[in-house]
Amino acid sequence: MAHTHTAIVRFANGARAVECRVQHCSASGAQLKVPEGTVVPDRFELQDEGATRPRTATVVWRRTGVVGVRFNDYFSARRESQSTA
Repeated sequence: MAHTHTAIVRFANGARAVECRVQHCSASGAQLKVPEGTVVPDRFELQDEGATRPRTATVVWRRTGVVGVRFNDYFSARRESQSTA
């Protein structure tokens, strides 16, 4: 069984928040289980339990009750390192 933990999806400039379960996570993205019927915007901040600051995420795929996201900071850092190499 995959390790899961709780996180908060924040959007609308922090005015809206939805609890989710992180089912799979890597440095570049995650699979999030959200309450069925929840509308998750294309871009939001994910506050992971135990993290000191949120990460900006972009939805790359959707299924009922589940979204796949990429972490924008990971891809920004990769582009920067490639442009300075």
